[in-house]
Amino acid sequence: MLSKNRNHTKRQGSTRLAAIRVQNIDDSLEWFGNYTPDGETPIILMPSRSSCAPYIYVPEGTYAVITKHGEFLEIKKEGGVYFCMPYVYLKSHQSSFAQTQIQYLVTQQNVVFDMEVKSCPTYDNIFIYIDVAAVFKCKDDDASIERFVYNISINQLNKQIKAAITERIRVLARGKTHLEVYQIKGKEHTSEIIEFLNKMFHNKGLEFTRIIVQNVKLPQEIAQPLDQKAQYGSMNDFERTRHEYDMRVLNDNKELEIIKQTRQQQRLQFNEDFNRQLALVERELKVIQAEGQKMVSEIKEKTKAEEKRIQAESELKAAEIRADNQILQAKLLAQGLAEAQTTQVSAENQSKLILAEQESKVAEKNSDAIKIEGQAEGELSKVLGLRRLYEYLNKKLDIVKQMGQNPNLKIFGNSDDSSLSQMAAYGIINRNNLQQ
Repeated sequence: MLSKNRNHTKRQGSTRLAAIRVQNIDDSLEWFGNYTPDGETPIILMPSRSSCAPYIYVPEGTYAVITKHGEFLEIKKEGGVYFCMPYVYLKSHQSSFAQTQIQYLVTQQNVVFDMEVKSCPTYDNIFIYIDVAAVFKCKDDDASIERFVYNISINQLNKQIKAAITERIRVLARGKTHLEVYQIKGKEHTSEIIEFLNKMFHNKGLEFTRIIVQNVKLPQEIAQPLDQKAQYGSMNDFERTRHEYDMRVLNDNKELEIIKQTRQQQRLQFNEDFNRQLALVERELKVIQAEGQKMVSEIKEKTKAEEKRIQAESELKAAEIRADNQILQAKLLAQGLAEAQTTQVSAENQSKLILAEQESKVAEKNSDAIKIEGQAEGELSKVLGLRRLYEYLNKKLDIVKQMGQNPNLKIFGNSDDSSLSQMAAYGIINRNNLQQ
């Protein structure tokens, strides 16, 4: 079981795919896209199950093949945490196993398979070497993933990919001469190879996306003369280009001299035309200046005459305005005095009228006051009569009380149902009884 503790380099020569066991599932993305200590390229990981965790963790960018009790259960394509039964220990069998676990992790990344096809015969029977890079990935449907992890081993996959690519590259090279093989570099001539590989590995769950011819090598005894020939051809091309350049420089110098002479003649002609035009303009300017001075003199004379006329009219108009102002002032003064007198008379009449109205109202109020005083005196006389009756009765009552207090008083005769007499008699009798 491998642990991810340092980076490793790719093995020399062809790529070798690998399925490896890892301790920590968190290192899965670091393993994919890296290499094992032997320089192999991991495409399948077999992680160990945690002994007590009640869940399984699926890293992003991977397909997780999950089993339960060792039997295939499902495939998870999305990263995340999935809860399940924890690790189980069977005491009777002295063994342990996980009920649910990740058996395989398959990368979703593109995998690059580099290889060198040796001794490829060309159309003219020259054996060449071709470096090829194949890019493929696992298909994303469940059936393809299941076939990829269960139906083929990694060693078989390495052999089959190398054999298939070697065959198609040999067919491609066989259709070219040794002078044409350099044209197959790149990916323009590999569409048929991609189609062939996809048909061949369809039932194994793989999809090839690109086949790139990286380099083509000819035998040294053929490549060296071709290089020399290319070098000589390049030297001839250089000399020819250099001669063309020198001739071009010479022609350009001649054309430059001709252009300079032409420009100089054009400049002289332009100066002559300019001087001629300048003389014409100066003459026209003098004529215009003379006409302008004449027009200025005429305008000055007209202006002076117009100023005198305007001044006379202004003085006349000012005199008329002053006379009109005096007449208007006198008229307004007379109107103002008349309106003032009228206003004064109206004010006096109005004040007298208001004073009379107020005196009438005062008289009415006085009569109302006298009437109210009479009514008050009548009511007061009634109250005073009652007051006098009250005082009379009180005095009468005091006399009766004094009579009742006199021990020598004797009352005889019929009381005639007089309440006051009965009360007095009753009081006297009671007092006499108490004294006895």
